[in-house]
Amino acid sequence: MRTSFDSGRAWLAAAVCAAALLSRAAAQESTFSPADFSFFDRLGEIRVDLDVVEAERESILVECQGFVEVDGSISDPSCVTRHPYVHRRFLSAVLGAVPGQTFIPAVVDGHVVRVFMSFGVLFNCSGASCFAVPIRNHARHLDEYGLAYSAPQPILADDRWYHGFEAKLDWTRAGMPAIGELIRRDRARPPDDSDEARQAPIGYTVTAVVGVDGTARDPELQGPTSAFPAGSRYTKQIARRSLRSLVSISFVPGFYEGRPTEMRFSENGIVFEYP
Repeated sequence: MRTSFDSGRAWLAAAVCAAALLSRAAAQESTFSPADFSFFDRLGEIRVDLDVVEAERESILVECQGFVEVDGSISDPSCVTRHPYVHRRFLSAVLGAVPGQTFIPAVVDGHVVRVFMSFGVLFNCSGASCFAVPIRNHARHLDEYGLAYSAPQPILADDRWYHGFEAKLDWTRAGMPAIGELIRRDRARPPDDSDEARQAPIGYTVTAVVGVDGTARDPELQGPTSAFPAGSRYTKQIARRSLRSLVSISFVPGFYEGRPTEMRFSENGIVFEYP
């Protein structure tokens, strides 16, 4: 005859077993903390006065990327805008401020890790001057999350980027020659046959969905565009390498409202010529 005491023991054993399973599952799940601005000491202090051409826009976004090292410094930063010829003064201001910006390094399972962070500086130009607002993303998910989210961050321990993006790293370390020339010269747009126009890289974009566990899936190539001849074997080779690299590395997942959130990650690649 089964007594209430036996039933109680069975219930207790089941509860202990369930707790052990939950504990084991929790132990197997990684914990993440994304890289972040330590405070807006340099980027948040930027002010740019409007000129006649720029006054047509109420906001201007400068998109930046860089390695956030384990000591909170940033290395190999690069910054671009959608209108680099017109907004060269904004690019110049941000590029000058980024090296002095400090960061909180990313952490995975209690260990500090080196990540590649996508961040931006959004200029509010509703007045006579434009005020800088640093953001932790490139506004790719504006409709879903607004601007208050952290984009996924690739974990890259070596002194390189993903396979297929070597040209981008070389271009960044060379000082982004085309962008730098535009900043130095006082003109709105260079002629098509200028040296800086020839130095400008041709871009493409690859994306992948990054889950809350930091793994990537469903890679996609956004392109080729008119700048990429569809029959270019070189272009397809670089694009395939880029796609494979996105799903072969680990990420600190995107964060929204303090929680890991599944979201699509976008990365731009570049090429300079076709062999």
